[in-house]
Amino acid sequence: MSIEKKISNYLSEILEHQYFVIDIIYKKSRTNAKLSVLLDGDAGIGIDTCVETSRKLSAWLDEQNLIEDDAYHLEVSSPGVDLPLQSMRQFPQHIGRSLEITTKEDKIVEAKLLEVKIEENKIIVLPILLKKNKKQEATESISFDYQDIKKVIVLVSFK
Repeated sequence: MSIEKKISNYLSEILEHQYFVIDIIYKKSRTNAKLSVLLDGDAGIGIDTCVETSRKLSAWLDEQNLIEDDAYHLEVSSPGVDLPLQSMRQFPQHIGRSLEITTKEDKIVEAKLLEVKIEENKIIVLPILLKKNKKQEATESISFDYQDIKKVIVLVSFK
């Protein structure tokens, strides 16, 4: 079993139900290793939860001796606004926000997230149209099957 899988299993045991793992990235070089763990929550995740998880994970890693090098850097954080959404569980907290959706056919749609149907793996959005250099919302919503989506980025508005 890979280091990432072992860490994921451990985190699923210690994290409260509302929190979940987005990604685990382990990179090893000749001189040291870096382990990055990205966490999120159904209503987001705070720094205190990341710090507590980092402490528990660090102690567990040392106890298990999973990283053979004495020198490694552990980073536990939220994914941040600049990373694409990677899990259906991330979508509900972004209802009402604008998204840039890239389909597997490389079609790009800017839209406002209206609804998430996790059981059906669907998101329902209201497309944002560009008319005469002004953005305006469409009048009809559309839905996307999650498996047809290549990438989704939350668009940050500074209004």
